[in-house]
Amino acid sequence: MLVYQMIKRLSTIILSALLLMSWLCVPSAAAGGGTGEAVYSNTSELLPGYSFINEVSYDALGQRQETSVLTVSADSPVRPMCVTAPDIYSGASIDEVISYYMERDVNVVGAVNADFFGPVSKNPLGIAIEDGIFKSSPEDENILGFGPDGPFFLPKTQITLTLTNIGGSFLAQNRGKSFTFTHFNKGRNDYGGLYLMNDQFGSSTHTVSEGWAVRLKRESGKYGLRDAVSFTVVDVIPSGTDFVIGDNMAVLTSDKLSRREDVLKSFTVGDKVLLTFQCSDLRLKRATNATGCGDLLVNNGQITSSILWDKDIYESNPRTAFGVKADGTMVFYTLDGRQKSRSVGCDLLALAQDLKDMGCTFAVNLDGGGSTALSYHRPADARTSLATSPSFGYNRICGSYILLVSEAENTGLPRHLASGQEGRMVLAGSTIDLNLVAADDTLSPAPLPEDVLITSDTHRIGYVTRYTVPDASGRETLLLSSSSSGASGLLHLHVIAPEETTIMLIDASTGREPALGYLDRGAEVVLCPSISYCGKSVFYSDDQPIFAVSDSVGYIDEDNTLVVTGNPGVSGTLSFRLGNHYEEFTVTVVSHYA
Repeated sequence: MLVYQMIKRLSTIILSALLLMSWLCVPSAAAGGGTGEAVYSNTSELLPGYSFINEVSYDALGQRQETSVLTVSADSPVRPMCVTAPDIYSGASIDEVISYYMERDVNVVGAVNADFFGPVSKNPLGIAIEDGIFKSSPEDENILGFGPDGPFFLPKTQITLTLTNIGGSFLAQNRGKSFTFTHFNKGRNDYGGLYLMNDQFGSSTHTVSEGWAVRLKRESGKYGLRDAVSFTVVDVIPSGTDFVIGDNMAVLTSDKLSRREDVLKSFTVGDKVLLTFQCSDLRLKRATNATGCGDLLVNNGQITSSILWDKDIYESNPRTAFGVKADGTMVFYTLDGRQKSRSVGCDLLALAQDLKDMGCTFAVNLDGGGSTALSYHRPADARTSLATSPSFGYNRICGSYILLVSEAENTGLPRHLASGQEGRMVLAGSTIDLNLVAADDTLSPAPLPEDVLITSDTHRIGYVTRYTVPDASGRETLLLSSSSSGASGLLHLHVIAPEETTIMLIDASTGREPALGYLDRGAEVVLCPSISYCGKSVFYSDDQPIFAVSDSVGYIDEDNTLVVTGNPGVSGTLSFRLGNHYEEFTVTVVSHYA
């Protein structure tokens, strides 16, 4: 924050120098040995201490890998918030969860999927603590927690709940009876014993087998590991299947096969009941947020023994993971998979290696596969956008997420400058629209100042909206600054020479490669180069491709459309030049009646 305060008081030239220095100090994700060294890496600082990193690499088998990573430094105004779906039982997609919290004035600037979840009931398998509220029990899962001293990992740690009947009804013999159990907001099993579900679980218990229930109305207190909740018994139901919960209510239930009717008989309508929580780990009791997690992959900067890892998910998959660096920077990592042209995924060992190479001192696996999802807020966009590519082709319904939340006030004042072209690959010599935008400290849209100065690391460019990149390949960093508002930012462009790219000529009207060998008289082909580098699209100026065709075949109009006017049987050439890339095709005109 100190740098940003200084920037406001410095001249535009000093501002540019500071911004460049800050950019040079931001390390890339450096995935390294796991999924391969990056052939493309772009780091965008979205807010102070909060960055999005996108990398492309090729593994030892030459398979393409693409990672999307969010990093949060220890002093960033962005913090993690572990959440479930609005109805824990049903789950929700990442877009649905983000929308739910945004509608409640939570400034969500990023999100990743978190814990594993049930195949039918979508409730998370492990713990859920959201801003100090205990929402679901840990059961037999590891724990990733966030507390006053930062993130921490806990192996399987149980939390015990105790319900005590403190009297109040006419049956005094029930007073003092207490019952302990561990299942809170989990789907009920036949022989699982006692389960407590509150109104955050869903509208009902979603149970299908025969059981009993005691309905409790919350009178005071909150669901926190250092708190207690007072209830009044409003209904005792000796038999049934699916029991309604209701607002501000909870249901204690058990399956008939568990044979816990002794508990049912210990409650009468009107009884006062106290719920307390017992947890042996002080860090967990103090945790503000927590989620269930998978294996501990890195500990004390070293990869842990793979013998202990979950063999069922060891092999190559899309991945979601979390790690912490020595300086306290949190790493929210995703790797796409099961998509050969984009990313194939990796096994747990490669994932652990990536996280270690990124400098993580400890790291855990989260729920990957078809659940892998990362969304982040690009500056001045209306809301977050998905950076990952779901392996199923759509966002899966998941049980829990880690939201990244900005604590800053939504002022609508320009504080950060950015470009819609951030991270773009651009063909050498191209002229590109900068598409400048401004955002406030929550990344929400703000008015764009009129005095945005563009400066490179070597020279002042000026107050422009279009920019011609150098003729040589390399990474171009443009510094954006406004002296009137104090807003600033960076734009990273990756300049690619034509010989480094893969170029394919397509017909823009069909999106397919045209069969140029034989063309009907009267045919029209909208000639358009498709240029890519390492699987990413490369931008080029409209005036860069140069086409020519023999007069005997036809002509090229001003929109680069080949119009075939030659007589059937006539042959000629179509040539295409882009920089030093040159192709020539022999074209024969045929009759469309043939």
